[in-house]
Amino acid sequence: MEIMQKVQQFVERVKDCLDRDNVLFTSTIELAGSTSEGTKIYPQDEFDYQFKLTHISQCIKADRFIYGDQVQLCLVSQKSEIWKQVHILEKDYKTLNEALLRSFNTAVYNILQQHSFWKGLPFYWRTCYFKATSPPQTLIAPLCLTYIGTQTYPNLDISIDLVPVIVLDYLPNGMNDLIPPKIVHFVNNSEHLKWDIIVRENHARLSFSSIEKLILRNLQPALKDAYTLAKCLVGCVPEMNRVSPFLQYITSYILKKRTIPRA
Repeated sequence: MEIMQKVQQFVERVKDCLDRDNVLFTSTIELAGSTSEGTKIYPQDEFDYQFKLTHISQCIKADRFIYGDQVQLCLVSQKSEIWKQVHILEKDYKTLNEALLRSFNTAVYNILQQHSFWKGLPFYWRTCYFKATSPPQTLIAPLCLTYIGTQTYPNLDISIDLVPVIVLDYLPNGMNDLIPPKIVHFVNNSEHLKWDIIVRENHARLSFSSIEKLILRNLQPALKDAYTLAKCLVGCVPEMNRVSPFLQYITSYILKKRTIPRA
């Protein structure tokens, strides 16, 4: 719980700085992944946070599916001030999602470079975790930190993924037709759910993370425990592939997909 509180404090500080320094990245933050679902295996060393870009989402729409869950994003037809800013960003990159991700990462990176940001936070920023240079020239995702505030897990290495997300009220009919009708009806008639498009460098993709989190939180305790135990077994037995070579391909997401239909 102590680690979770400090990570939350860290992420909220990033959000506040983004809101203050760059109106494009005004957002709400939402914890995702196994920690939010209540199925995280201890220690708490991996965190996924979605930065739902509420302001910038107003001038962006989903155009179509490119392949699988990959989505083509484009600007809507308007001439608002924020539209002009995003349009300028887009000119410097091949795709809109690349422009959004690079700009978001640069904004976060500039915040983390400020010494004052780290005041009172029990983290050491391991800038050279993936690259030999010091410091790196861009934000490395996931963000790799060392937590130095606990006696139970001294110098615990943790990763925090800060993911920009475009939030849409609706999808075009051509995309809706390719999504199971029950899901379309569920999202479109929900007071709290919207269509989340996760922004990655090579592509943007439709995410059902919020729906999966809702299902897992309300899953029967026995099924939820079985899923968590299966994750633990897969993660704690690295030589399972000696029993069967196919076991090495079993991921926590595959286990989740096998559990949810039984809910």
